[in-house]
Amino acid sequence: MAALADRCPLLVVLGADLLNHGRLPETVTDETAFRERVFKGFRDEFLRSIPSDRKERVGRLIQFLSLVTPAPQEDRLVDLAAGVLGCSALDIAEDIDALQAAGLVVENREGIRLYPDLFADAVLLDACLDFSGRPSRLHREIIARLPAREFPSLMRNLAQADWATRTRMRTRAPLFQPVWKSFLQRFRAATWEPKLRFPFGDAGNALGFLDGLDVQQQPVREQEDREALLGEWASVALFLPENTLELARLAMSMMADPDAGGTGQPAKAPDSSRAAVSRALPRLLGPLVVWHPDYAAAALEILWSLDSEELPENRPCDANGIGAIAAAATFEFDKPLSATQSVIDWLSVKLLEPGAIERLQREPWILSAPLKPFFCREVERHWSAGRTVHFSSLPVSLDRVRPLRQAALGLVERFFGAGQLALAHAVIPAVEEAIMPCCGRFGRKVTEQEQEAWRAERLAALRVIETAIELHKDSPSLLIRLRRTLWRCIEADPDPSLVAECRRTHARIPDGFSLRVARLLTSWPTDELDVRSGSDLNVGVTEAERQWEAF
Repeated sequence: MAALADRCPLLVVLGADLLNHGRLPETVTDETAFRERVFKGFRDEFLRSIPSDRKERVGRLIQFLSLVTPAPQEDRLVDLAAGVLGCSALDIAEDIDALQAAGLVVENREGIRLYPDLFADAVLLDACLDFSGRPSRLHREIIARLPAREFPSLMRNLAQADWATRTRMRTRAPLFQPVWKSFLQRFRAATWEPKLRFPFGDAGNALGFLDGLDVQQQPVREQEDREALLGEWASVALFLPENTLELARLAMSMMADPDAGGTGQPAKAPDSSRAAVSRALPRLLGPLVVWHPDYAAAALEILWSLDSEELPENRPCDANGIGAIAAAATFEFDKPLSATQSVIDWLSVKLLEPGAIERLQREPWILSAPLKPFFCREVERHWSAGRTVHFSSLPVSLDRVRPLRQAALGLVERFFGAGQLALAHAVIPAVEEAIMPCCGRFGRKVTEQEQEAWRAERLAALRVIETAIELHKDSPSLLIRLRRTLWRCIEADPDPSLVAECRRTHARIPDGFSLRVARLLTSWPTDELDVRSGSDLNVGVTEAERQWEAF
């Protein structure tokens, strides 16, 4: 039972109680079937305590809430539930109070919801499907009566149920299809820049007839905002990869032709629509790259085509197309390594295309942003327990990530040797990341064995730097950056073997007149000279300044 419960104490307790009362078949061997059977038994056990004249209605209310919550507990929700279930609003309010008293419904900042979430998930499929596996009458009634724009959780819950029927039950019950058609109609009728109007009109303000009233006009959109609709879709994108790609392509086509939806509205500035699409799509497509390998390449192509501003310090950011690619490549706890593999396979082809080379020449920062994550040596993990938040870092498995690092380093070396100085400059941040030492965070100590294990990988990065020095020995701007990369290793690296190799490579850099002038104009004594000599730091700094003056 503990194995079937997948380390969930609640499932163990509930399952044991059902088993002791003879209400759990002993032949259950599948985790999903066990979970669903336990929570259905949990629901049935609760319904036994409900008077017989209310039992059926309360059961249907539980199914109703599994589809539409979390949602604010307002009169609107109660009235709609009463209309769908064919009873009075007073009956619904009374039943919700009973569910709250039993702990099956809780309230938080999002509104009321079934609790626990695992219970809501187990009830959801029962609410959506009838005994023949087709959409239930309750499912059809809720879609017909409840507007998705008022109940955003309805769209997400239906998407989750649709995904479950396709993956777990291997059926294609069209649970989400009516919502999808409605959403497409809303998206086509919307605009990239909706106009605002005031309920009382601008003239009312001009005449001052609102002066004596405690009324504040709230602007109302004449049409829905397409960017806002894409934001709504982000909550269901993971469950519906095919629909998500179709929506992304539709948004791209409407970006090129703002009147593509047939609304008759005047075309707006293309830059505004491009900016809206470039902001919205990464949050939709990033999860597809990570969790849906079959759709990763198509999602990556769209992300690449989006406008992207330079990332601060080249950090991944899912509000940016290039940042979303970098985020998908990043090693993370509980994230499949296949996602990182998909990204490097795609980059190995994409970055060598003529069109991509042209873009890299215009925006060189793009080159290092998706390559740096492949050289990460540890991952962060944080979780909360009660009122305590825990932080830790875990080293990545070198054996598992070595092929990914080698492929990324091969791309770095290729661009160093491409004969284009701008691209050689662009990959320096990536090779700097590749040669960085292991540094434990959150109190984790890096062992000598760990340093030794990573030494060969870091020496491989040093060989790439040596190749770059040889190929660009007449470029002082590149040499001074590589020189500083090596100097940082010499000053602070904990691995003596690597320090010695970096000193050797540093000494081989041709110190011609142009490079010496560049050093003089862009450096300080501490950038060029070791100030740690001797026991007194002040003495070391003074000596470095004296040598710098002599230089």
